Amino acid sequence: MLNREVGILGGMGPESTAYLFSKIIEITPARRDQDHLRVIIDNNPKIPDRTEAILGRGPSPLPELEESIRNLEKCKVDVVAIPCNSIHHFYEQIQGMTNIPVIHLIEECVNYVKENIQNVQRVGLLATTGTIIGELYQKHFSEIGIGVLIPDQETQREIMDIIYGERGLKAGYIQANKADLLEIARGMIDSGAQVIIAGCTEIELAIGDEKNITIINPLQILASVVVERATS
Repeated sequence: MLNREVGILGGMGPESTAYLFSKIIEITPARRDQDHLRVIIDNNPKIPDRTEAILGRGPSPLPELEESIRNLEKCKVDVVAIPCNSIHHFYEQIQGMTNIPVIHLIEECVNYVKENIQNVQRVGLLATTGTIIGELYQKHFSEIGIGVLIPDQETQREIMDIIYGERGLKAGYIQANKADLLEIARGMIDSGAQVIIAGCTEIELAIGDEKNITIINPLQILASVVVERATS
């Protein structure tokens, strides 16, 4: 079995980075320490906010991202994973910085739905405004004939407060916001979505284990792709 070295370009946010690493460990077929993958993590929380950049209200994340890419290059990793949805708005620029393959989180999530969830015509998207305005999921799902239901403006403001508020997900209040997110998700199911995309990594941390709604968890999908690429 091959053991290619994995780079995680993290910090967006730190809990999501730790969660991805934990999932990689969990699903790696290993009986002993030496069977696990070597994973190099650059947890760079100084990368500017992606939504602010996409909306033209804040600095570009690309300079800090490039610094992290160079660090991972120095460590000679074979593949890079980025546990953040909205940063994939800049995917072409990021991949253009390096010859190391960078896994496209959004594409892998869409491929997972196509291959594993039958008869889906419409998905509901819970995500940051940057991910929604950037039409990351809308573009890739439209290519396979699946529609994307997005929240109305008032609900989207509520979601952003859940993510960024004083007692929000980014501040570490993960379980405290679970009930409100599930209420929004159920509303989207009632409006015609058949499954819900947890399109923000912190949202995935909050509702990813819900059993009464079909939740698509991009970070878990990313972990599976990482392990597959590193070991095959």
